[in-house]
Formats: sequence, structure tokens, C-alpha cells
Amino acid sequence: NIRPAEGSGIVNGYLKVNVPHSIQGWSVFDVMNDRVLPVLEAYGGEAAYDHVVFCIPQGTLFFGREDWTAYAWVNAGRSVYNGQRCGSMTITMHELGHNLGLDHANRYYEYADTTGVMGYGDKTVFGPRSCFNAHKNWHLGWYSDKSLDLSNSIHERAWGGRLVPFVDYDKTFLETDAVVVRIGTLYVQYNRARGFNDGTRLLSNYAVIVSAPDEPLIAQSELLSGVIKNGYKPRYLLTYDSYTFQNFNGTGHNLIFQVCDQYPTCLATSTSCEYNGSQFEPDYIHLSIHLDDGIQTSMCSVPLGAITDAPSSSPTTSMKPTASVAPSSLPTLSSVPSSSPSQVPTTVPSSSPTQIPSSSPSDQPSEAPTTSKVPTSSPSDQPSAAPTINCIGKDYQGLVPVNHRFGNQTCAWIANSKVWRTYLCQEGFEAFEQCQETCDSCNLQSEEPSDDGCEDSNKMFYVNQHLPNIRCFWLNRFMERSPLWRDRICAPGQPAYDHCPETCGKCTDTCEDAPNNRLFWINIRNGYQNCEWLSTRPLWRAKACRKNHSAYYACKEICNSCGN
Repeated sequence: NIRPAEGSGIVNGYLKVNVPHSIQGWSVFDVMNDRVLPVLEAYGGEAAYDHVVFCIPQGTLFFGREDWTAYAWVNAGRSVYNGQRCGSMTITMHELGHNLGLDHANRYYEYADTTGVMGYGDKTVFGPRSCFNAHKNWHLGWYSDKSLDLSNSIHERAWGGRLVPFVDYDKTFLETDAVVVRIGTLYVQYNRARGFNDGTRLLSNYAVIVSAPDEPLIAQSELLSGVIKNGYKPRYLLTYDSYTFQNFNGTGHNLIFQVCDQYPTCLATSTSCEYNGSQFEPDYIHLSIHLDDGIQTSMCSVPLGAITDAPSSSPTTSMKPTASVAPSSLPTLSSVPSSSPSQVPTTVPSSSPTQIPSSSPSDQPSEAPTTSKVPTSSPSDQPSAAPTINCIGKDYQGLVPVNHRFGNQTCAWIANSKVWRTYLCQEGFEAFEQCQETCDSCNLQSEEPSDDGCEDSNKMFYVNQHLPNIRCFWLNRFMERSPLWRDRICAPGQPAYDHCPETCGKCTDTCEDAPNNRLFWINIRNGYQNCEWLSTRPLWRAKACRKNHSAYYACKEICNSCGN
């Protein structure tokens, strides 16, 4: 979130420095040290700003060369440009990339990956518009909640899903949408030539695969290939709809990337078509990634969000329970007594004597809280202060739902993943109630829930085959852009009408978020953000919606903190 600097003499982030004599033939370092930086000291010096772009008039020398382009400090704020090079967007972004800690993007030789700006710069002023490749985007973390790491799971199972371009990041409404995918030292993203990336100069509209050493951010990347759906290929490139990476991680098995389908379909006839049917829906590539180990196969035959019927080589955690083919060997235990006695006596005695009911109330407390699942016979006189769960402080030993890709998992699985633990251990998710030790649920219950029935649910609900799992805060984003969503999805009788009463206008409340010009600090990487930013990032919502964070008081509706 880069904002122009402000101050006396600074206009829209620009400060003009007048040098009283010609600098033709001067070393650019002498110009900086003797003429420019002393003036900047009156405005707080370089340290007062995150980034300073120095546009030096043409004619200075860089190590004796007059035709130099630009240079920048790595992991620092200074970048310096020669004349009109300051107006080239690819050159400026390249040098700012160095400021952010990025190194060059290569293809056979240094700078040759021009899918993004860390390759060669283009000298065109005010263009072309381009961004960073998958390796750089992964480490920048700008799309972290839609960055998928398959480094470990790919050895166990294949992956298939929607690869959404970063230009459509704000339209990623499915939980399983991925913008950047990492598999070990490989990175892939959909290099869609549209919006702020319409000037990408290589492999436009391809899923582009790059590699980089598994080491700190300062690493050069190497362009490996681009894959695109058959029929979408430009005539001048020999490309394919699949790419094979040999001997992945020394396993002896090849890793295969395959494009199953691609949207918008108009790319089959035009490389400049705009949207996938609607400007409010994301473009995407249906991508399959699998090892040719004799067990995994392509996921292209599996519809997005579907579950295969064939048994896998290892136990799976299906969202659908399997049908029992035989009665269990042990009797099931009911949580409540049967309504009538059995017709025949049991064939074996119980392991301990049953307890007969007492004739009068006991004068000692029980050793453990009761766990009745039957409601009381009459309502209480006063509403409870907070929603309660049956707190026993231990994790459920069965399975709880995660999403339609990972299916059901154990609490131990959730505990071993910091990302999923942060995401699922929120009220509204079943893991919050079932995995009480992992989620510390008994200590994290909301203190002041809404009691007017006008609060949107946090739970996912089914809309249609295109929106199998969605939440209210995603729906709210599209409501602001198109009344079509409100008319169709929020109609009475539709699931959203009851799940999202406030978003759909079923009722209103007085609990509102602060305007978007109210900013609060997140961290060094994300800087200052507003409530709209927080509403689309459940991981950050779980971290920031706490009483010690200013977002808790600014985003009252999102954080459910009205009255605090």
C-alpha cells in the first residue's frame, strides 16, 4: 500500500531539487551525495520515507557510462534513474522490486524472463503494465491467503483446482481458489494479460512455471515453461497443455502440470478478450498437478469440487460417509435413554452396577459437568451472556469438516497446521466446538454476541454448482458491485437469505464498521489497512479481532465487537 509522501514543498509525492549549475559529465554518485541528499535532509532525510525514487537528469555518468538505466539498493528504499527511464513502469517496478528484496528473473540467461518486471525493462514511458512472476509473488506475500503450498501433500495425493490470475485476486470467492502454487522449488501462476498486467511481454494468458532455490528471498528465478489449453496457442509459440518436470525432488518420479480447461473461453479465438462472461467472476485455469508414480493420475477427469468414487491407495477423509456393509461388532452408545424398554433382556451383564435415581437432591457436587444434549423443558428467565459450547477441554477423536478439497480431518491434523488452526479455530466452524484443546475454545468464546438475529453467519453454505461453498463476507463484496447477486442469491427461500440476513437486507442493525479511510496497522509487509481489506482475509481477521488490536474497535461488525 504505497502512498505519496506529504510535506511542505512536496506535491503529490514529488519534490523538485534545483541544481545551480550543469551536471553533465558528473558521476551520478557525486550528484546524489553533493547536491540531492543534502536538500532531502531538510525533509527528514531518506530514513523518513519507505521508498525514494530519484529521477536524475540525463547526462550523468554511472562508472563512466552515460547510457546507464537505473540502479537500486536491495532491501532498502533508494532507487535512482537516468532521465526518462524514471517514467518507464517496468524499469521503475524492477528497481522497486530490488527495494522489496527481489532478485532477477531469468530464462536461460539473466533478465530474460519478461513475464514479469524482474526481467529486462522496457524503455516505454508510462508502460507497459506488468507485475511479478510466481516466485516473487509468493515471497512478497501479497496473495498469501490464496497461496497454496503442495510441497508435502503432492507426495501423497494429486491436486486439481482453479488457478486464478492475480489480477482477479479480489474475485476469489471459493475457499479452494489458488493464485500462486508452490511445489518445492517450483512456483506456478496464471499470467493473465488483463488489467494491471495487460502489458506482460512473454507467455501472456499461460500458466507460467518458474523455479528458484529453496533459500531466502534474495534468489534468482528461472523460467521453465508455460502451459495453455489446446486451441488457445498463439501461432508463434510452440507450447503445450502440459509440462513434465523430470525426477521431482530426486524421487525418480516426474511431476506433471496439465491444463484441463481455461477461462475465459474467448481466448480460443482472441488473446485480447476481457472477461469470463462477467466482469464480477474470475478468469481461471483448471489445473492438474500429479506425480507419475503409478498411483496418482491426472485430476482433469474430476470436476472441480467433486470427490472420486474409486478407492485411493491410502485412507481418504471423504465429506460423505461411506455406507456400512455389515453391522458393527459393538453396540453403539446413545447419549439419551431410549423411550421404551427393550423387548428382550440383554445377553451379557453390564461391566458395573447401574445407578438408581436418588430420592432427594444430592448435597455434594458431581465430579464432572453433565453433558446432556437434551434441551431444558422450559426457557430460562434471562438470555445467556454468551453462546456456550459443551466445554470439556479435550479434542474430539473423530473427524471434523475442513473444506471440500481436504474433506474431513482430525483435530490432530488441524493442530499440526498453523494456517488451518488459525482459520478453523473461529466461532462458526465445527472445529471450534469439537477441537477444544487445539482451539482453546473454552477461553475464546465471544463475550457479547448479537441478540437481535441480524448477524451474518460465519458458516459456509451451498448456493449452486458454481458456488458450492461460500460465506457471507464474500457475498457482501459482490453485492457492492452488482445488484444481480442480491436479486438472485438473496431472494427469499434461497440459503443466503437466512444465512446472511444483514448482507441480504432481511434486517438491519446499528453495528457498523468504520469508513475505509479509517486505517489501522497490520505489520511491516501489509502496512496500514481498512475494514474492507480485513473482511476478505479470515486468517488476519482471527489475529486482528482481539481486544489488544485497533481493528477490534474500528471493524465492529466484522469483529463482532459492538459495545466495546
